[in-house]
Amino acid sequence: MESADKEKMWKDIQIYVKDRIDKNQTEMHTNNQRKKFWLKGATNTYIRVQREDSNKIKEDIPKNDFIDIWLDLNNPRYSSAGYLQRDLQNGNNRHSAVSFTLISKLPYIRTKKIRNGLRFFLDKSNF
Repeated sequence: MESADKEKMWKDIQIYVKDRIDKNQTEMHTNNQRKKFWLKGATNTYIRVQREDSNKIKEDIPKNDFIDIWLDLNNPRYSSAGYLQRDLQNGNNRHSAVSFTLISKLPYIRTKKIRNGLRFFLDKSNF
């Protein structure tokens, strides 16, 4: 996959976050736990958020999280079964609730609730 292709989701997330901040619509909720978080900024290397009930003033979600999700979603292994939050870096990622909430807002990501979790699918008809 070409470098430009693998950064598609990252670039779209940056645009989405900057647009929400410009419109002063920074409050969001995670998909499953419904925990609040606020969008604080987007740079070339991370998305900055503030989480509800967090000891940290800010939390930076790295660009690589979104690139990893994009690469995995393009993997045939996940095309029919779907991609779960725990699939990202073998579940060793504390940012995943916010990361997956953000990607679920993109027009080419489809979600399906299965039991207690969401599965994510790439919808190539919406590129």
